[in-house]
Amino acid sequence: MNLYEVSVQSGSALPIFATDFDQAASIFTAWHLGHRETPVPDFEVKQRNPRWPGINTDHLLAALERGLAGVGRYDARIGWSIRSPLDEEYA
Repeated sequence: MNLYEVSVQSGSALPIFATDFDQAASIFTAWHLGHRETPVPDFEVKQRNPRWPGINTDHLLAALERGLAGVGRYDARIGWSIRSPLDEEYA
């Protein structure tokens, strides 16, 4: 499992946990179609290094070890939660 960051031209980015770039793109597309009423915009998928400065590596490594694919949300107190791209909480 890897952490990806999917960015759109407006500058917003969505953290995605996926096995590869194609799965990350598919999860982003499903998330966008499920929560936005606009066509899927052009986007860029970047793989994040798990040892990237500024990331709590213990939290990230724990999330990666779970092996779950989906949209990520980070809370400094509890770490990463990973949900389905269609989860209403992640709209």
